[in-house]
Amino acid sequence: MVAPPDFRRHRGALPATSCARCRCCIRFPLPPACSPLGSSFAVRSVMKRRELAEHDRIAPQKLSARDTPHVTIEPNTTCNIRCAYCYCVEDEAIKTLSEVKAEIDLACSLRNLDAISLLGGEPTLHPDIVEIVRYVKSKGLGCMVLTNGVAFLRDGDEAIYEKLIHAGVDRFMVHIDAGQRHVHADLDAARHRIFDMLDAHRVNYGLTLTLYKDQEHELPRVIRTFARHPYFDGILCTLAFPWEHVFEAHRSLVDRRPSMSAAYRAIQSELHVEPATYLPSSTDDEEVAWLMYFYFVNADTGATFGISSRLNRMMKTMFRTLHGHEFFAETMKPSSVGPALVGAGLLEVAMQPSRVSALMKLLGHPGANRFHYIVVQQAPMFDAEHHKVQICWHCPDATIRKGELTPVCIAGHLRPLHERRVTAPPDVVRDIRAHLQE
Repeated sequence: MVAPPDFRRHRGALPATSCARCRCCIRFPLPPACSPLGSSFAVRSVMKRRELAEHDRIAPQKLSARDTPHVTIEPNTTCNIRCAYCYCVEDEAIKTLSEVKAEIDLACSLRNLDAISLLGGEPTLHPDIVEIVRYVKSKGLGCMVLTNGVAFLRDGDEAIYEKLIHAGVDRFMVHIDAGQRHVHADLDAARHRIFDMLDAHRVNYGLTLTLYKDQEHELPRVIRTFARHPYFDGILCTLAFPWEHVFEAHRSLVDRRPSMSAAYRAIQSELHVEPATYLPSSTDDEEVAWLMYFYFVNADTGATFGISSRLNRMMKTMFRTLHGHEFFAETMKPSSVGPALVGAGLLEVAMQPSRVSALMKLLGHPGANRFHYIVVQQAPMFDAEHHKVQICWHCPDATIRKGELTPVCIAGHLRPLHERRVTAPPDVVRDIRAHLQE
């Protein structure tokens, strides 16, 4: 296994290519020996739809810019730890409550939203984070908070999570991964500890992690390890990338990228589920930018029963008809899993009778069934030949920067806060703006 870069070796001066003022992340320079690629070679290792076992049944999820049902909001870029390969390249900043509310209002006017995610930095450090959650909920939206959990795990502060739950948080996304080994001696122990606390408060939560090269096979183990927690409902996984080099074309960047194809094969072989849909890239409908799975799993036996692409389309159509917008982040309480399994299982078996045996494996152990999701995200990729950056189709995780929707993972390059220099090529900035405003 290839470990992520070691934080401890960066306690001295940062490399020359790093931002000396940035406290939120670790910067990793390219090895001196690596050479730029010529115009005939594009840095592209994106998974293609044809690699999926059910490629003839699955269709890309292509929503209009207006109908994309999610945005992210950054109340602050301050953080209490450093994570390997963090995309936050900003100076520390804390927006005022009025500024954050204005961004939420603007996001609601630009997209027909189902949910908003609050992230940073570490959003629990914002002095008005509880009021921000209340404001999101006042809009009738789902609210997710992405947190590293350090306030609880290191500082013993459970009160901030209790306040956020009372304010209406629908799901916490807990970010604890291999890029934090300098913070947590035992990653699984840290996860179990905060998950036990959130279970006690009966609030849904998922795990977010950065997946490093040669660790793709870890996904099924992580999912099965935490399935015993009744309110744990899924994983959001981003493939690691040195974000400071996103607009560069070097052969070493290809070699250092983890593989979505490898993650897909690991999920397929160990969990026996197929994606319900995928999000294409902004440049090619056949490129897989997000893999999205919805499935039931039994925490005792490990048996699974996936939602098919056909049923997923039916559910989305029904939701849109009933609610007037697309769904993004609905939660399911443990008490609803049983009835949902029976209903979804009967529909799946009616469409494909051969799946009855897989369904019966879960129905035979009803007390331990869970409903989970997996989302695997590809980082933006630079096409050196055409001088374009491939991003996710209409970027569901876009944030608001200087009055415009901007992909959150590269916002610091496209529309940096304060007076920092724009590092993205001007034609790339124009192309991304045009795509998000279609």
